[in-house]
Amino acid sequence: MSYIDFHTHLLPNIDDGVLKFDQIEEMLEVYSKAGFSKIVCTPHLYNPYVKTDIANIKDTYLKVKDIALNFGIDLLLGSEYYYLNQSRIVGIPISSKYQLVELPTTLPPKDFVEKFYNLIKSGIIIILAHVERYPYLKVGSPHLEKLIDMGVLIQVNASSLANGKAVDFVENEIADLISTDNHGNFKLPIIYLEQLGKYPYLIKRMGKIYL
Repeated sequence: MSYIDFHTHLLPNIDDGVLKFDQIEEMLEVYSKAGFSKIVCTPHLYNPYVKTDIANIKDTYLKVKDIALNFGIDLLLGSEYYYLNQSRIVGIPISSKYQLVELPTTLPPKDFVEKFYNLIKSGIIIILAHVERYPYLKVGSPHLEKLIDMGVLIQVNASSLANGKAVDFVENEIADLISTDNHGNFKLPIIYLEQLGKYPYLIKRMGKIYL
């Protein structure tokens, strides 16, 4: 079985990922040996707490993509779009189809459900990043139920499953996918596999996400 990591920050010198160019091959080898066939690079866009070198995203991605091929890994590009109060969500969709979106971890933007709906109407499927970080989107909350009804895919971080913070979302089979949100941690691909093994329903759901 091959695995996909849908949410990572592995492009060197682009955002708050800590991986250096001379560590790329070592990281890719870890992913390859763990059985990953695809990795999606999702650098931050418009996060007020993260400085992103937007101008160099594409060139850096292409360099790392070539290296990844040597390890049998298909590297894909997307973005983790931080939505606050923008007039619309314009990021880098994964495979021109999926947009990873993050939200503030304190209060919900007043119109985020409407903005999500508008993006979905345009043909883009939203992946909500690390849902466990948002206190206003707990299991059973009206906002979360609305997003699920709209077809938003719910992502949890492997590390948050390991420490218990995201367990409610998988035990209630609300989560659609697990990712590492890897900023340069060589242990995360293994943690991903360990947690995925505990919740096999996620394998079936992730199998429906075509990249």
